[in-house]
Amino acid sequence: MSTSGAADRTWSPMSRRLLLALPLPKVASNELANNCSSIISGTNNLRPVGASNYHITVHFFGNLQSNQLDQVRALSQYNIGVTGLPLFCRLGGIAQMPKNDRARLLYAELKEGWSAVISFIKKVYKVVAAAGFPVQFPHLLPHITVARVRRGVNFISSLITPWSSSPFLLDRLVLYESFLSRAGVRYEPSDCQKRTSL
Repeated sequence: MSTSGAADRTWSPMSRRLLLALPLPKVASNELANNCSSIISGTNNLRPVGASNYHITVHFFGNLQSNQLDQVRALSQYNIGVTGLPLFCRLGGIAQMPKNDRARLLYAELKEGWSAVISFIKKVYKVVAAAGFPVQFPHLLPHITVARVRRGVNFISSLITPWSSSPFLLDRLVLYESFLSRAGVRYEPSDCQKRTSL
């Protein structure tokens, strides 16, 4: 998910990379991590995402400046009419993006609950846009990133095997802050608001 506008183009030491996301419950995260372990151990071309960081991105705000954080706090502190949780879901396999031999990431697909997740994301988009944040409505592909492929390296798609998870519920919308490093991306609940009430 992406946004457009100054929030993406501007960065300063005071900026924060914030996003709204649906975290996977712990049992589902552990099951996914166990399933991915053989894929990830089969190549050194991947930077895996930690199981505690598994989530479906709902809206990425981009790099926000300090004077924009109050807007995000207000957005996350009040019940503003976005309903629909929990969402019943099941994962249906691991895929690569894009679906060719020069993948950028590996992700878990939704086998069940895809339409409900799409509907929920669109509701959140409307609320975010009404709060004054730029929103694009791209082709939505709800997914859970499990690993990023090192730049310039072709990933061997034959390592990916079909798989179906146990059912689970997505019941929380969390405001996260993302931290970039050479080791990869880390996500932590933002101190702007530990848990949203959307």
